[in-house]
Amino acid sequence: MLPAVPMGTHQVKNPDTGEMETATKYMRPSKWLDQYRAVASVTWAPGYPMIMQDTIAAESGWIQAPGKATFNQYLPPTIEGKDGDASPWLDHVRRVFQRKGST
Repeated sequence: MLPAVPMGTHQVKNPDTGEMETATKYMRPSKWLDQYRAVASVTWAPGYPMIMQDTIAAESGWIQAPGKATFNQYLPPTIEGKDGDASPWLDHVRRVFQRKGST
């Protein structure tokens, strides 16, 4: 659960003392996200940033849309390469993709 988002202050009357006091105004997190961080579309696009401003991803490609945003779900791999003998893997690939009848 996300906490409420503080949105400034306002004056309220204390019911016990009748005096005016300063209180913090809050906004529901779902409303704040809709208003300030909404996305218009979602895509999977390697090499692009996670949030692509002023664009909408459509089946036909990118559409320029000022004020709109597209969320990119792509995350780069976290696997790091290491030095070593790749011949077992290369032998496997050759065997899998070898044409029938050839040796």
